[in-house]
Parts: sequence; C-alpha cells; structure tokens
Amino acid sequence: WRDVAINVAGHIEHVRAQPFADSSRGLGTGPLRFFRLHVLPFLRPALAVELPFHASATLVLLAELGFVQVFLGGSSVLVEDRGLGSTPSYTLATSPELGQLLSTARLYIERHQLYPGLGPAVAIAVIALAFERIGIALNAPSRGRPRADIAAD
Repeated sequence: WRDVAINVAGHIEHVRAQPFADSSRGLGTGPLRFFRLHVLPFLRPALAVELPFHASATLVLLAELGFVQVFLGGSSVLVEDRGLGSTPSYTLATSPELGQLLSTARLYIERHQLYPGLGPAVAIAVIALAFERIGIALNAPSRGRPRADIAAD
C-alpha cells in the first residue's frame, strides 16, 4: 500500500501546483469540494491501474494462506473414511476457497496423484495473470494522447 500512497500523494501535489488550484481556492472552494472537483479526476485513472495489481497479489496471498491451512473464508467438514485398510481422513470444503482446495489436494499429491491439485493451482494462476494483464492494459498510454503523469514531467 506504500506505493499506492506515494502515487496518490504525487497526484495530489501535482494538482495543487496547477494554476487552476490557486484560482479555485481564491474563489472560496472548500477542501472537500476542491478534492471532488479537481483531485479526484486525476486520481481515478491512477487508482484504476493499481487496483488489478493489488487484487492479483491479494489472491495469491489468500491462496498461500489457504495452502498452509489458514482459512479466511469458507468452511469445511471432516469426513473419516473407515473402509478397508488404513485410509486417511478427508476434509470436504462446503464453501471452498482456492487455497483451501489446493490444501485439500495435498493428500492426493502425497500419493503421487497430481491431477486433483492441478485444477485449483491452474485457476489461481489464470486468475492472477488475468488481473495482471488488466493492470498492464490500463497502464499502457492511450493512442496518440500522452498520459497525465508523463505530460507533467
């Protein structure tokens, strides 16, 4: 969040340094109205670029926590299979999250059955990459128009 705060502070300082900011204050515009009318239009594109990157990082973090069995959402039911031989207990996810599904697939991976673990792993990777691609696409400059942060330099 430090990078987002630095980015927001830079945009606010850029707007405050503009001549229209002095004019707006001279006309008696209050701080909240100034923020809504002048600062927020400059912040929307910058925050729209940051949001997909942070969503991707949060998804991967939740998947990592779920893999080490720290579940922030979802619930599970322990089912013991008392069939022939010594079979392990299984945890069924009633409202699963992707990290919890990956953690449950650990039992299969230990038995050299990789396919049950591929579904959640591939889903996490595809969703994270999709968020990253959205962020990269939003970060690309418009065709023919310079971006506001590049034009200010």
